[in-house]
Amino acid sequence: MIVDDEALGTLDFVAAHGVALPPGVHHLTVKAVGFFPWDREVTAQVGSPPLRLEVVLVAVPD
Repeated sequence: MIVDDEALGTLDFVAAHGVALPPGVHHLTVKAVGFFPWDREVTAQVGSPPLRLEVVLVAVPD
């Protein structure tokens, strides 16, 4: 998983441990070989509950 152009580790690792983001808008990207990238913008706010995102990757056609 990539947050604001910084690789944080695999999606499994990030899902298991979470990521604390400073307040503001952040760009998230998940990449896997053979799949289109998954991109989202999220807004982190002080005191907000953790965000849980469902990542669904779409295979690149052969």
